[in-house]
Amino acid sequence: LGSWNQGQKGIVTLRDGLGEHSQAAIMRYGPTLTHGHLDELGLTYYAKGWQMSSDLGYAWSSTHTQMGWAKQTASHTTVVVNEKSQLRNDGSGGSLHLFATVPGLQLAEASSALAYASEGVKEYRRTVALIGHGKNQVLIDFFRVNGGEKHDYFVGTQGNHQVVKGVELGEPEQGSLAGVDIDWGTKQNIDGNIVGLAHKKRWTAPPGNGYGFIYNTRRGIASGSLSSTWKLGGLNDAQFRVHLLAERGDQIITGQAPGIYPSIRHPSYSIWSRQSINSEALSSVFSSVMEPFSRPLSMTVLTALDLFSLQTSSDLITEYRPFSGILQLQAQENGGFSEFKFIVPEEGVYYF
Repeated sequence: LGSWNQGQKGIVTLRDGLGEHSQAAIMRYGPTLTHGHLDELGLTYYAKGWQMSSDLGYAWSSTHTQMGWAKQTASHTTVVVNEKSQLRNDGSGGSLHLFATVPGLQLAEASSALAYASEGVKEYRRTVALIGHGKNQVLIDFFRVNGGEKHDYFVGTQGNHQVVKGVELGEPEQGSLAGVDIDWGTKQNIDGNIVGLAHKKRWTAPPGNGYGFIYNTRRGIASGSLSSTWKLGGLNDAQFRVHLLAERGDQIITGQAPGIYPSIRHPSYSIWSRQSINSEALSSVFSSVMEPFSRPLSMTVLTALDLFSLQTSSDLITEYRPFSGILQLQAQENGGFSEFKFIVPEEGVYYF
């Protein structure tokens, strides 16, 4: 499908590669409208069949998890300024400055200074590029922030098995990223509300920036570049590694947080933090390389069109959609089924 810029919406989508090596990156720079999350210039990265960077998405809009965590800036792969979520002033949306698509390079750059106008931010700009080919393709991310006194670069993913190299982390801390006395992330009920507080409708848990949902935090001081690697799993044993080109003295924090409901995977995060000296305006460039990798899949791949041609019987409404490459099966009643017949090379266990 290629890379696209949806100018009216303010969404840029970078795509490259085929099959198990296909990748995509989505960045939103457009206005934040009703029900929108506070995630301007947020990045969602797909590779190896997985959503690599975490975005909790959207569920029942009034739950405590949705209000206090999922919609807040900190739950997205972006930069938080002064430990506050975006759009505290009127106005939203930014501009696309660069968009290029050539063999071996898919590139976009956008800015949204209005996201943190309340914090005196003059520049809030992100450059994202898919570079390379096939299994060696990576994502390069440069995030520039000029203004404010504290900058926190968040990277989250669905994996909880996280290994950090290049910095020595302390022991897990009590409470949450918001402090030892706050810990909403471990008190999530099955309905997405905080245990014992379901009577509070559309309630945003203090301190109101999502930091109180990040628990099991560990901290360390960087002496240079470092990396975080998460195991995601799946048949291809997918993993996600982020190389952070940190500077000496930067603080690195790791932690876990709830999914939008307890039954959904809980994401974990690496947070790259910088703070100004003497309350002076801070200028940061966060540079990272996001590297997906997996083991090769030894399997026969059937496309939707292949499967359509192998259908032998069905009491379902079957429709092949060539533009999207989707085979849609729609039941007319309970118990409906469709049968496909094909020959496998040998006996064994096969996944469909």
